[in-house]
Amino acid sequence: MVGLVALPFLVFFYSSVAHAQTQVNNVVSITPPASVTNTNPSASCTVAGVCSAQDLDLVSPSGPAISKSFSLATINAGGTALLTITITNTHALVSATLAALFTDLYPTGLVNATASAAQTSCVGAASSTPGLATLTLAAGTLIPQGGSCSVSVVVTSSVSGTLTNTIAAGSLTTSVGTNTATVSAVLVVLANADLQITKTPSSNSVTAGGTVSYTVTMVNVGPSVAANVTVTDVALAGLTFYGTPVVTGGSLASNNASGLTVTQASLAVGSTITIVVSATVTAATGSVTNTVAGTSTTPDLTTGNNTATAVTPVASQANLTLTKVASSNSVTAGGTVSYTVTLVNLGP
Repeated sequence: MVGLVALPFLVFFYSSVAHAQTQVNNVVSITPPASVTNTNPSASCTVAGVCSAQDLDLVSPSGPAISKSFSLATINAGGTALLTITITNTHALVSATLAALFTDLYPTGLVNATASAAQTSCVGAASSTPGLATLTLAAGTLIPQGGSCSVSVVVTSSVSGTLTNTIAAGSLTTSVGTNTATVSAVLVVLANADLQITKTPSSNSVTAGGTVSYTVTMVNVGPSVAANVTVTDVALAGLTFYGTPVVTGGSLASNNASGLTVTQASLAVGSTITIVVSATVTAATGSVTNTVAGTSTTPDLTTGNNTATAVTPVASQANLTLTKVASSNSVTAGGTVSYTVTLVNLGP
């Protein structure tokens, strides 16, 4: 008998690609010729002398990938955008199931526009609630092998600035692993304030030479804070301002007979500036016009309501004086006397 002990070592080098599966088992065996008996058998050898060895390696399946995006890069405050979250099963041969409830928390200032705005291509139930974008897959529901599904919600901004919606690594776990990357979507929200102004006269008509007062009201209906606000009230022909205006919610920057200016560094949403100004009517007939305008360095997409004009008709008024003067302070019986009658319109 010839033993295998005298044979030189046989070394095999073998490489393989670990395909998408849960483990790789690499087995190598050696079989002696029929005329040779293995004199050094081991537990891994058969009676016939065939010996084998194996290398069992576990393969960690690739986890799910998450991506998210807004439909628009930039919107105005109060505007809307579509937020889409996509889940991809990056394992080509293993179906994926969601291991736990998946929740996407919005950053401060971003809210869901409608509670029923959820749309999904995923097999399972998708829901959307104010402040949350929630994707739920029922137990046993599969994400396609090598495929993806998505959920979309319509969101609106209540503040301005750069809003970043982030999903942290590990926030999505499926039967084939956990996402290993942090994914963010960035939405730039531009400030937008809407200033609305009104002007109301104290009377529907005025008299020449009389007085009238005007109440000016300006409110910021938002959605953003208005910065560097200015209200300018101009007394046009036929009016002369007098006295000190009563100002609430702002500061009187200038005041004279022909106009006034009120300023405010910051006007919050819902806040109001009120001005009461008095004027003398110098026009004799026709009408008098008073115009007020409001401005801000914050963009205003609705400028048609930033000015207000009050047109008030002037009622004619006359001041008649009548005098009568005799030609003599005394008269004689049978004599004569003459009288002079004078009628004067003192105006205005």
